[in-house]
Amino acid sequence: MLFSSMIFLWLFLPCVLILNLILPRGAANWFLIAAGFIFYAWGEQEYIWVLLLSLLVNYLGARLMGKAGESRTQCPGYTFVILVLLLAFNLGLLGYFKYFDFITGLLGKLSGRQFMEPRNLLLPIGISFYTFQMISYVIDVYRGDIPAETRLSHLALYISFFPKMIQGPIVRYGGFDACIHDRHVTPELFAYGARRFIYGLSKKLILANQFASVVDKVLSHPMEEISGGLGWYIGILYTLQIYFDFYSYSLMAKGLGQLMGFSLPDNFNYPYLSLSMTEFWRRWHMTLGGWFRDYIYIPLGGNRCGKATTIRNMLVVWLLTGLWHGASWNFILWGSVIFLLMLIEKM
Repeated sequence: MLFSSMIFLWLFLPCVLILNLILPRGAANWFLIAAGFIFYAWGEQEYIWVLLLSLLVNYLGARLMGKAGESRTQCPGYTFVILVLLLAFNLGLLGYFKYFDFITGLLGKLSGRQFMEPRNLLLPIGISFYTFQMISYVIDVYRGDIPAETRLSHLALYISFFPKMIQGPIVRYGGFDACIHDRHVTPELFAYGARRFIYGLSKKLILANQFASVVDKVLSHPMEEISGGLGWYIGILYTLQIYFDFYSYSLMAKGLGQLMGFSLPDNFNYPYLSLSMTEFWRRWHMTLGGWFRDYIYIPLGGNRCGKATTIRNMLVVWLLTGLWHGASWNFILWGSVIFLLMLIEKM
């Protein structure tokens, strides 16, 4: 179900907003959980079990870590083993659906024979986003930054909250949980959220969709029929299409969250006004960049252990960022190019 679809705008969203306002907070939370799973199942009934499995495994694993963490000095290794198993589960789930054919194809090329038949698996909607959110949750519990959630309903609302489910932003559980416990929808906040949603919807319909229609029409022709000037023109339009499509969704997600009393983080800050590649990536998809910084770059040592380690950590982050965007060599190449450009800037 798209935010710009008529069924969402004229049926789903009004029902959700009205019932969220009139129901008591506890009942409203359960209603939003149901609404989130309905929203997800509307677009993909086949893989709703993946979402439920991710919820249950991470909930139970975090509870075990939380109980063991109360006596961390006696059994620190136990909590670490649970964390490793949870990370293996989350990454394994994501890897199976997103990277299975890519990895088996690579193994086949290295071995000189077909390693396994490609499965052409459909990628579950939003799996990259909710998997990263679950990983951040269990790591934060392991670190002791937040307590393990004892109420399954709260974690279910976190993973199924439909405004951020499909394309983010990537939200940390600590801030989201505070809204679950204490959220208020005032007329001022409701109006603010409505404006944000309308701005995002307008950018999607007026800008992103129109750029996409031109790009798709030109790229439907054979590449040899596209002149150099037209190629540059389409490249610029495609750049704008990607930005306004993603930015508009993030803006609509933030507005929808505000309409229901949840504060979601900003995801874009005028990235095309940046003066350097480093600044660009501080402004583009900020929640993803913050996730890689806090859970990959800094734990590897960040820039605290000399130039060689810093370069290694940057390379790891950007190769993983490329793979996160897609399971193919062009995304790995893309991440490598970004790494080289940022390395040149830092040098």
